Amino acid sequence: MRNRILSRLIIIIFLLNITGFSGCAFVIDSFESGINSIKRVFHTNRTGTLDDKEYKWAKIAWQYFDNNYNKNTGLVNGKDGYQIATLWNMSDNIMALMAAYDLKIISEHEFEGKLSNQLRFLSNMQLCSNLLPNRTYNTVTGLMVDYSWNPGESGWDAVDIGRMLIVLKILAQKHSQYNEFIDKIVLRWDLCSAVDSDGNLLSSSKWNNSISAYQDGYIGTKEYISRGFQAWGYNVKKAGKFENFNKEIIFKKVLFVDGRDERLTKSINSLVSSHYLLDRIEFDNQNFGSIKEIDYLEIDDRYKIQTENIYKIQKMRFEIDKVMTARNTYQSNSEPFIIYNTIFGNGYTWNVLDPNGKYLKNKALISTQSVFSMWVLWDDYYTDELMNFMKNAFDPLSGWYEGRYESSSSFETTIVSSTNAVILESLWFKTNGRLYEQTDISNSYYLKSITSELSNKTGCIGKIRKISK
Repeated sequence: MRNRILSRLIIIIFLLNITGFSGCAFVIDSFESGINSIKRVFHTNRTGTLDDKEYKWAKIAWQYFDNNYNKNTGLVNGKDGYQIATLWNMSDNIMALMAAYDLKIISEHEFEGKLSNQLRFLSNMQLCSNLLPNRTYNTVTGLMVDYSWNPGESGWDAVDIGRMLIVLKILAQKHSQYNEFIDKIVLRWDLCSAVDSDGNLLSSSKWNNSISAYQDGYIGTKEYISRGFQAWGYNVKKAGKFENFNKEIIFKKVLFVDGRDERLTKSINSLVSSHYLLDRIEFDNQNFGSIKEIDYLEIDDRYKIQTENIYKIQKMRFEIDKVMTARNTYQSNSEPFIIYNTIFGNGYTWNVLDPNGKYLKNKALISTQSVFSMWVLWDDYYTDELMNFMKNAFDPLSGWYEGRYESSSSFETTIVSSTNAVILESLWFKTNGRLYEQTDISNSYYLKSITSELSNKTGCIGKIRKISK
């Protein structure tokens, strides 16, 4: 066994040299020619049952969902004590429920009860323009809310929808008794309104009492989210490809960043860790070819290499600059409430920005969410260092904090659903391996229903990819 692993390592080192994965800028273009030789950079993730300390970590994360659960709607607050949830937050709840049940933190009775309540809400939720889930909902009333948190529409978010599509597929695979009900939930949604004829993702916003759609998704987000739409049969190849990008070199490693000019788009152009790490936890196979790729979930091969480099660059910053680093967008209880804590953002490395693009010098954070994801995906000394530093970043009665500040080591004590859900998901991955399974979707109830001659969504057929049996 040891000799076989050593042989593989030698082959990998050779392939890395000839295909330009060493990070040198002048050889990056040779990546394309060598990609078929190696699909994955070898590394070892953490596996096995949780020890007592890890089980305690999982129970603390679950405490958040227990505290913020609203029985009448089945929804969990997206932020501790705040009665607002997005579709992404609802995905957090479903993923946390599956993880907590599989890790034996909650009973089957609690799992079934809370999951049924969440699915009941999804089955009957108000839809924006009667097409797709609204951006935000009140977790107590279940009503759509606008940008001021008053009852009303605010548009839909293709990123949040894509995340929910991924989570619902994982739920259907892990708990097949819910397949029919999950398909019926998604059949209510007009997913074609979130996909254009070229395979891009479309979000919408409400301005001047009208809903306007626009192309959405930056590099690092759209590729991961495209998997959700592909899993349900949609042709979103455009969203799954790196296009209109720039190459940035950090510590001799190449990163692909979105090429759009933030001065023109008036939005934050940020490269963070979260979507890359979620993609690896949910879709990637770390058994070095012993299990087939999920062939119907096409994504740009550079995405996998980018994931590896994102980790290596943050590790190298610690080794070279002695700055412990695990970057991700995070939330705060005071203004600005959202902080873009980037690896590369708006033209600068390690940039930290508010939603208006203002530089926040002292707001750089070591993200708890990123630490847990990195720790489970890379079993090495650096993730041990990160976890040792972060292991007390929690309130035992409320859940895990957003992180610790790079400048002072003080805690950012805001507690949100996404961070606690990713912690549960990461620990679940440790015991389970890749969370998404290879499935045959050619005969799914959803696809048969939407492509039926009797369907009221026949206009969608042009956006459904060709499904092979």
